[in-house]
Amino acid sequence: MFEQFLPESQAMESADMSDWLSTRLQPVIHFEDSFHPMWTFARFLIEDVKVEIGNINPGYDFKYVPETGIWESGPAIWPYIKEVTVKDTSMPVLSLEIQLETNMNRELEHRIANIIDVFKREGYNSELLKFSLSEENYLSIRDKPLKNISPEEAEF
Repeated sequence: MFEQFLPESQAMESADMSDWLSTRLQPVIHFEDSFHPMWTFARFLIEDVKVEIGNINPGYDFKYVPETGIWESGPAIWPYIKEVTVKDTSMPVLSLEIQLETNMNRELEHRIANIIDVFKREGYNSELLKFSLSEENYLSIRDKPLKNISPEEAEF
């Protein structure tokens, strides 16, 4: 599906995961993160947009506990996945409310700022945000001036 976006190799090989891109020789990588789930991961640049695709296998029976933060690979996310079409290809995507929790936990400040900028411009689902974030993360952004949208306006 994404073969047309795979270069033969990277211009510069890097040991830094943040710089890694999928290539024809290595379209995906497999690794274990610090919480021990196994990942299968791909990253593409499509018209200068970074697209990341991941499958995370937890290896244990994971259950969502309210106010602890939703895990973006856990079973609680399935009702919140939406389909996005890129170049005639439909793919499942997590809502930004759920992605915010992961990026806050990973301390990816640039991504956090981008998500919050989207919330300021486009709005967000406050119920999903409260459901998605750990209590600590929710309190850290609760008083930021964001554009709230009603549940009726939200996609989820």
